[in-house]
Amino acid sequence: MTTSQYLSRCVLLFLVFSPVAMAQVPLARLKPADVGEAIAQGAGRQRAGAELREQGLAIRIEGPFARVVNLSGAASRRGESLRPSEIKPEVLQPVVSIHVSPDLSVVGGISLEPLKRVYISGNSSGAKSGTIARPVREVLEPLEYSPGFAGAEVGHELIATFESQALSMAGFQLVVEANGREVRVSVPRELLRQIR
Repeated sequence: MTTSQYLSRCVLLFLVFSPVAMAQVPLARLKPADVGEAIAQGAGRQRAGAELREQGLAIRIEGPFARVVNLSGAASRRGESLRPSEIKPEVLQPVVSIHVSPDLSVVGGISLEPLKRVYISGNSSGAKSGTIARPVREVLEPLEYSPGFAGAEVGHELIATFESQALSMAGFQLVVEANGREVRVSVPRELLRQIR
């Protein structure tokens, strides 16, 4: 093997195994036709996005298409229709929204309050490597629920926004700081294929 052939193979291996070259969640800004399709799907739907329930947490991961579907569904439940002109430009951006809240379907889910922050670390196999990505934005929203007896209680939903390049299609670990501890949840590749 010549030196140039050897160097070519080394460069190829670097490109194949480089973190930059790893497959990322493919998202693009929504086109008007996609917005119309998402509005139509949302009329009458509960939620869109990839969902995961683990370790007392309910996690929903949304791309721009799912955000529009969910806005349309919320309008539909109020007896209204969502028009494209009512959608804020940031909803259409090619970023990933990760919604994290206590899983109220399991005993003790609410014990994870208060939610503090979310970041991406390691990979889905459970390897604990350093922080890969912090969100570009985090918002804590009130979350009302009815535990089955008089009155509604309020918990919180943490919504973290990440650049789509931060999410590897190979899977990753989502680290949630909640109630003074870290909860690590593996997000598998199969779930990421649902993000749109």
